[in-house]
Amino acid sequence: MDPKYLIVNPGSASKKYALYQGDKEIYFAHFETVQDQPIVTFKSADSSVKDQIEPAIFASAVDFFLQRLMTKKIITDQAAIAAIGIRVVAPGSIFTQHQIIDQNYLQHLSDERASAPLHLNPLLEELEQLTAVFPKLPIVGISDSAFHTTIPAASRHYAISFSDTTQLDLHRFGYHGISVQSLLPKIQSLLGQVPPRVIVCHLGGGASLTAIQDGNSIDNSMGYTPLEGLIMATRVGNIDAGALIKLSQAKNLSLTELEEYLNTRSGLLGLSELSDDIRKLLKLENENPQAKLALHAYVNTIKKYIGAYTAILNGLDLLVFTATIGERSSIIRARICVNLDGLGIHLDQSVNDHIDSTNAIISTTDSPVTVAVLTTNEMQAIAQQMRPLLD
Repeated sequence: MDPKYLIVNPGSASKKYALYQGDKEIYFAHFETVQDQPIVTFKSADSSVKDQIEPAIFASAVDFFLQRLMTKKIITDQAAIAAIGIRVVAPGSIFTQHQIIDQNYLQHLSDERASAPLHLNPLLEELEQLTAVFPKLPIVGISDSAFHTTIPAASRHYAISFSDTTQLDLHRFGYHGISVQSLLPKIQSLLGQVPPRVIVCHLGGGASLTAIQDGNSIDNSMGYTPLEGLIMATRVGNIDAGALIKLSQAKNLSLTELEEYLNTRSGLLGLSELSDDIRKLLKLENENPQAKLALHAYVNTIKKYIGAYTAILNGLDLLVFTATIGERSSIIRARICVNLDGLGIHLDQSVNDHIDSTNAIISTTDSPVTVAVLTTNEMQAIAQQMRPLLD
């Protein structure tokens, strides 16, 4: 019988846990805060339950999930869990490989905390809790950048001193690799093959585009940290460094305050000054110019990256939408694809508007470029990718 693994995907605003046996998800929990109220959603093969919880439970969610597993008699005790897999989003070459986490790894994470606090603070806090609850279990760090190690040097380097880049390890590592790599078997199943030239639009709270050539990543819109690239829910995406200097001087921001501003008060939220939620902005756009501006800018940056990546791929065979917005918002998909006929992208509007399941083709039958919506499952991908390190 396959061993049981605890899979963890930590975040600043949400946490996901799942118990896996082989490729099968046995039980899942999503802890998040909605309108200042912490909630948890539990899912099993035959049920889904949503409950309000106290903030203290959110802070120690792994204990709560473990107790739930035992209360439901899914496991008898925590000894039933053989290992833990956790998504690692961190800048640095050491973090571009999947590996069992040890003290050296933890020290490197702690050293990089200031570079990406939005992701590293929750990760380090989660690892501290996991080691306290499971002191003897191996914890496997699954790199969100591993899939992007095939990106050529010309796309990995910033145009700063080569020596500084090397000494400080200031490379464009790229992210959402776990999600993107998990889609390749689904593309194979849907189309019979993975086409030579693919662009994946991972559009969630964090958002990125990945250019894939012959199954390998050759570029990703995120950079040294997940702050670079597209406009996101609360993250700024691309911005002129000169504008950052002006902003920090005018508002007298420390580096820590500037980092917080760019990660949590920018993006859709910053542009609209209303919300970071695409659904809410779509409802308000006809009456609020800033909501309309935020949506237009968001779509515009995605279209620009599609054009750029089509150029470096020397054409395009498949455009994929995935993650929460990519899978659920037919309006955003349509706005991205409109006026991309010159790239060979022809959306079937009726199919796009009415698909009742993902893993579907939404382009016209005669479209030179296939457009598809595919579900991403990072938790399952983590469970699959950790196994070889434990054998």
